[in-house]
Amino acid sequence: MPDMTGELRLPRPYPFTREQYVRMAHADVFAPDHNAELLCGGIYLRDSQSPAHAWALQRLNAKLVRALGGSADVFVRASLAAGADSMPDPDLYITRPNADATDYPDHALLVVEVADTSLATDRDIKGPLYAAAGVPEYWIVDLTHQVFEIYRDPRNGRYASLVTLGLGEFAHAIAVEGLSVDIAAVLA
Repeated sequence: MPDMTGELRLPRPYPFTREQYVRMAHADVFAPDHNAELLCGGIYLRDSQSPAHAWALQRLNAKLVRALGGSADVFVRASLAAGADSMPDPDLYITRPNADATDYPDHALLVVEVADTSLATDRDIKGPLYAAAGVPEYWIVDLTHQVFEIYRDPRNGRYASLVTLGLGEFAHAIAVEGLSVDIAAVLA
């Protein structure tokens, strides 16, 4: 409804908690392939994966699982309990081994999002969300520009450090000892 100035003002959306979101999912409120995630109190639909996105994620997952050799757990498109009002499904994240298997993981050493159409969301919404959740390292695999954006040093809901690496370079994780990824091998 327009206000006195003639501008359209939308009502405020209802903010959901992670607990409410989980209860809705368990009560089958969403379709089985709902492809939604809770971000900062709002329930958002994710775009479907493009073939390039799916292949980059598969290559990265295979490399991480091999490199880690069981020293950490790798989750692919699984829910992460990232605060009272957020439950994103990152493309990939790494936790210490043998996290509590009775609940959703609530910590990650490294989170990775593969971005083609989701770059703005991954930078502007998910980045601050992961920083606020205390994730020490966040990578965005930018398929459009063929680079990795490496975010580190979370402070006050933002990452204080950003390094951009391209083809011919390696991404070295600081939060996961000994983990190094050839960027060209993922973006090939």
